[in-house]
Amino acid sequence: MAFVNWSRLPGGRVPERPIPDLVPNFVIEVLSQGNTRGEMARKRGEYFHAGVEFVWLIDPRSRSVAVFKSADKFRLIRLKRSQKAF
Repeated sequence: MAFVNWSRLPGGRVPERPIPDLVPNFVIEVLSQGNTRGEMARKRGEYFHAGVEFVWLIDPRSRSVAVFKSADKFRLIRLKRSQKAF
């Protein structure tokens, strides 16, 4: 999932192409069993190198979210087992 601020849209308009050539401000990745640490580190590096400002990595198994402001600096937020998500 990604969020793009209006300021990043060319001319402030939504592109008509199905896959526009722009960089989102914010990216959310939901991890699956097949994702490796190396793969996710590479993707984070690519995101931040391209100009993404924030990346969230959601791990449903550990009920946690790693909030990245750079490719290697993050804050880990964990949902307690007794807490409900909603």
